[in-house]
Amino acid sequence: MRFLPINLNSFLIELKDLNETLRLFDMLNELSSKEITLIIPAMKTLLISFNKDLTTKEELIKKIASLDLSKSFLKKQDSKKDLVTIPITYDGEDLEEVARLCKLSVKEVIKRHSSSEYRVAFCGFTPGFAYLSGGDKVLKVPRRKSPRISIKRGSIALADNFCGIYPTNSPGGWQIIGSTTLSMWDLSKNPSALLLPGLRVRFVDASTLDSALDSKTRCDETILSYDMMQIDKLDKAIEITKMLLPATIQDLGRKGQEKQGVSSAGALDRASFISANKILGNEENAPCIEIALGGFSFKSLADIKIAITGATLPITIKRDGVEIRAKSYKVLKIHSGDEVILGMASHGVRAYIGVFGGFKVKKILGSASSDTLANINPLLIKVKTKLFIDDNASKLTHTHIKKPSLLPKVGDIVVLDIVLGPRTNWFSYQTVSDFLTQEWLVTPKSNRIGIRLLADKLIKSKFEDELPSEGTLNGAIQIPHDGQPVLFLADHPITGGYPVIANVANYHLDLAAQIPIGAKIRFNVIADFDEIRVK
Repeated sequence: MRFLPINLNSFLIELKDLNETLRLFDMLNELSSKEITLIIPAMKTLLISFNKDLTTKEELIKKIASLDLSKSFLKKQDSKKDLVTIPITYDGEDLEEVARLCKLSVKEVIKRHSSSEYRVAFCGFTPGFAYLSGGDKVLKVPRRKSPRISIKRGSIALADNFCGIYPTNSPGGWQIIGSTTLSMWDLSKNPSALLLPGLRVRFVDASTLDSALDSKTRCDETILSYDMMQIDKLDKAIEITKMLLPATIQDLGRKGQEKQGVSSAGALDRASFISANKILGNEENAPCIEIALGGFSFKSLADIKIAITGATLPITIKRDGVEIRAKSYKVLKIHSGDEVILGMASHGVRAYIGVFGGFKVKKILGSASSDTLANINPLLIKVKTKLFIDDNASKLTHTHIKKPSLLPKVGDIVVLDIVLGPRTNWFSYQTVSDFLTQEWLVTPKSNRIGIRLLADKLIKSKFEDELPSEGTLNGAIQIPHDGQPVLFLADHPITGGYPVIANVANYHLDLAAQIPIGAKIRFNVIADFDEIRVK
């Protein structure tokens, strides 16, 4: 085993192969240790997060290093119920490129792919995205040099030694060879993922099938909404009247769904989110609205109390034709018929609108949070949407929260503390120096998935080899082939195949989420890269 740093309460375990990785994963799950809060398996690694109140990094690593991995974890699974057959249409835009890379004809690529049997090794990247191993070794191709911004759900692609099926529309860098109408991810089912670790998979050319698939198996999006909830006509509510940019419902995120490839998502600026609820006397996890950059308005359909936190923006209450200026980080009493108007943010990006009692939202996988990468929308917000208030939620004592110092604005240079690793050694000394000494511009391509950065000197790996996919966390700074870093935020993929040069310190994640487009970031090292030795 090799132990590599990630951040202040996480590390990466590098192992010999997939078999050894899954064996250790199984053993750690059997231990049911309260010290370990998260395990993300991948091809040759396990990402471990731990509770610093219960153990130290050194103690936990010593405990894990003492485990015996000599026994094989993988078991034979030959029953028909363990086999999933996937119909495929070989119409992928990279099919000819794959044939060229493999020095085969397109016909031979199709023959080899459809005659192979795969096994689900692990899930990640996006919810329901299964990494399928064990296919024809000749069909080993690199990822694209520059990932696509959006790949259509149902696309079937190759990268490294894996095959994968995109369960939702998402970014991606794999080589697309075909597509399927079979749904990989269905929130109305339990489990939601069709493919789970251990299952066997075969692909069948759809052109050879006699009949179409049942419509229930097709790639339709499942959106849970108020239609699936019990709403009392007397419930208090607000109605959205203006929205310049997408707004989402958030809580503190969903936990324990990593085996299906689901990240926690949740409020990007957790401190501001919690402040809104504490000011109102709500439970700290009560659902709030998260907006970006302002330009958001709503009309109250009842007498309610609200609090607005996070980004600095003008707040106006329009009551009986009179405009009243209001302050953030205060309990605001809103009358029925009032319109609350939020202007554009001067500092920061994300603002939170909390309401006394919290919003009534149907939870998905244990959380009210929207996940933009996974396309999980417990409540889709748009103009004229009515958001109902949970009057039955438990109430606590109102807490006075002091408004924090000004957040970053356009043109500012923001310093973020980082821990180097786990793949800093994939870059030359000069490249790491360029990464640390440059000021990185936040570009308009940034969103809840990640902050996309740009500077004069691009960051290139010194290795031509592909990195086997491995776990990532909120705050990971990943370097794709184009050399432009991506700083992952809450809706990030669970696993990724580009090297992570560093991770933002946990205490600066809220600040990172508030850095606007047009500001710049400079990284400050608080822990150098070094393999963690077992003492």
